[in-house]
Amino acid sequence: MQTHDMQAIEGKSLLGVFNNQNDNNRQSIVTGRERNDPARPNGWGYPVRSIHTENYVYTYNFEPNRWPSGTPEADYRDTDHSPTKKVTKNAPQDGMVFQKNYGKRPQQELYDLKNDPECLHNLANQPAFASLQQQLHAELFAELTRQRDPRMLGNGDVFDKYEGEARAKKYQLLVEIAKKGTYEWQERKKKK
Repeated sequence: MQTHDMQAIEGKSLLGVFNNQNDNNRQSIVTGRERNDPARPNGWGYPVRSIHTENYVYTYNFEPNRWPSGTPEADYRDTDHSPTKKVTKNAPQDGMVFQKNYGKRPQQELYDLKNDPECLHNLANQPAFASLQQQLHAELFAELTRQRDPRMLGNGDVFDKYEGEARAKKYQLLVEIAKKGTYEWQERKKKK
């Protein structure tokens, strides 16, 4: 019996997966990301959806022209400031370490989890994996359509419009802070 006016949550519990219990009814898991941090111009997010099977993960990046970790001007702010970030950000920009952490991603990615669990070697667009890529793409888009994902319904830009002006201002603030070489928490501490 529903005792509230909230819309029912779409999906199925992952508790069994997290407890290493076999779920014969689940052949895949769909994940997605839209907006984490206003670390891109206009405060835009990085829209990506993935389908994970036992052996593969297929990812579709809806805006591959955007920086997944935030822009260089915003100091790749969609990645938290840590000793690891300091090391990876200072790696050669044309090298794998930098590119996997901060570089732009292709529109489609496909990884073999058994042979490449770190997902370093993109198999998308390789002829030997064309059939699998097409199958996972179709399964992902069918599920997203079933769930009425705005990206499937032709109005995915709705995600970029939420808090539009406010998020754009936050992005500009991040760029200014990055130019100073300080981070938000350091700025707040100075003001106290």
